[in-house]
Amino acid sequence: MKLLLRLEDDQKDKSSYIIESSLLCITALNMKPVNTLPQLLENRALQSPHAIAFWVRNNDKEWSSINWQAFYIKVKVLSSGLNNEGFGVGDVIAIMANTSVEWELFNQAVLAIGGVVVGLDPNELPEQLESVVITSKVKAIAVDTLDRLNKFNKQTRRSFSKVITFQTNELETEFLHAINLDELIKHNQINNDLPDIRPDDIATIVFTSGSTGIPKGIVYRHKQIVLAVNTILQTYPELSERCNLACWLPLSNLFQRMVNLSAISCGAQTYVVNHPKQIMEYLPQINPHVFFAVPRFYEKLNQALEAKLNNRSFILQYLLRFSLLTAEKNSMAGFLCEQLNYFFFQSFRSLFGCNIRYMISGSAPMPVWLLRRFQAMGLLILEAYGQSENVVPISANRRDQYRFGSVGQVLPGNEIRLAEDDELLIKGDGVFSGYLESNNKTNLDNDGYLATGDFAEIDNDGFIHLTGRKSEVFKTSTGRKIAPVFIESKIQQVKQVEHAVVFGQNKKFLIALISVNSFDIENHQNLTEYGLQFLRFLRIYIKDLPHYQKPAGIVLLRKEFSVADQELTSNLKLRRKNIQQHYATIITSLYSELENPLSKIHMQPINLDNMTLLLKL
Repeated sequence: MKLLLRLEDDQKDKSSYIIESSLLCITALNMKPVNTLPQLLENRALQSPHAIAFWVRNNDKEWSSINWQAFYIKVKVLSSGLNNEGFGVGDVIAIMANTSVEWELFNQAVLAIGGVVVGLDPNELPEQLESVVITSKVKAIAVDTLDRLNKFNKQTRRSFSKVITFQTNELETEFLHAINLDELIKHNQINNDLPDIRPDDIATIVFTSGSTGIPKGIVYRHKQIVLAVNTILQTYPELSERCNLACWLPLSNLFQRMVNLSAISCGAQTYVVNHPKQIMEYLPQINPHVFFAVPRFYEKLNQALEAKLNNRSFILQYLLRFSLLTAEKNSMAGFLCEQLNYFFFQSFRSLFGCNIRYMISGSAPMPVWLLRRFQAMGLLILEAYGQSENVVPISANRRDQYRFGSVGQVLPGNEIRLAEDDELLIKGDGVFSGYLESNNKTNLDNDGYLATGDFAEIDNDGFIHLTGRKSEVFKTSTGRKIAPVFIESKIQQVKQVEHAVVFGQNKKFLIALISVNSFDIENHQNLTEYGLQFLRFLRIYIKDLPHYQKPAGIVLLRKEFSVADQELTSNLKLRRKNIQQHYATIITSLYSELENPLSKIHMQPINLDNMTLLLKL
């Protein structure tokens, strides 16, 4: 179901005409200073009412647009409808749906009545969703399909005072208190007597990804999010009303919502893609000027490039790979190859259209080798760094000031310093005040600094280099401190690798759990043959690691980790504890075989089944 967002003349009610007239008459000089998120949207509608706000795919599979004025009017009508249904300031309303323009529309309407938005990941486990709803005291929920509610038990479903559905079909009898979004808009008019929203009012409750346990709630106020938007636009001045952006990541995560809010503030056009798997199909049509993604996206894109290279003749393969590697070097030959690559990899760059200025990567570390490879093809990826507990991005590389291997320089609104053990500490107005229902309401030290949980180094130019996640760093039984992400990034240079997870806490040596591309294995007679060839490649990429950082053995999995199996978060970060639990028996088997001098693993791989292979490195 898609909302018809264009307002035809014969469909406009009286309130719409009044709003339109005022929007056309009021100038930018009369715009309110922005202290809240509703003011952000109102100012945009006043400043550029007829500029395009969103592009959506219609039923004819064509892009149709909605301008800022029409979108703002829809928000005003919907917010009035929500207010008439009894919702107001401080009421917590959850949204559980795929990315869509309806998600953003409903989000803005809840904010406009002073409500608090909680984004729910549809792929999350039922027990975690129940925890989020109970902790945040959700009063009502909006869903794209009523099937989403099956994730909750009956008691929780009945606790929702209202269920708002984006569907147009008939509502199920169990949900007599359900309202259709279209109907809510159709049967309401703009109410200009909505309560005033204050900068200190709560705008959203964000829940941590839950990669280490049950998600914890973080409260953010309007003024904090507005501050974050201003910082983003100051950091990336290329974001403007002449800019195309893509909305394709889950809106349950604040990352994509912050991109959308930045688009509202600067007036950029946003193309809404409902399913992440469709992004590569639509990117050339979207023609983004700046593109936001998580590292996993770029890794998958590189795997697709590798697959294409493998289909070339040996001579052409060698030439293209040589040109890529040489272009990474700071030399005259590197410069020449960079120019050649502009033509060699023109079709690859065209996947992003013809407007792309740079890409931004966030939410997880990006391998340096991959940053260099993309740059060698004329595609610049800039890493940014932030935390759920600080709504203002902490640091970022910029188009004119970046350093690969770093997460950039600290951004305005943040103060940083290193603790005695080199953990990065952060202070600023964007830092949260404590988790919901937590005994420790501040989570700050005596000087007001938040411990980020990341070890870091700061170079002479102020670039921050993250050296490991404190919760992930472990010691072997020999006393060596291991930061697994660095080792995993080395392993992921092998083109067949989908994911790599290193283990070894309190063990004499490390092992790695590696998932590989199943399609790639199909070209081999059996998994054992494939594994032996894989080992040859892997040894090349980890040869420079110190001996204590080299895994002694690997588990090769003919299976990818997934969000559905709770092995990845919604923004595709590893859930290490879950993965370790899922494969505990296999990990134990590998250690037993490696520690047994009589095991055949010292002579040949051990094939547990057609999906799992144990190998000694």
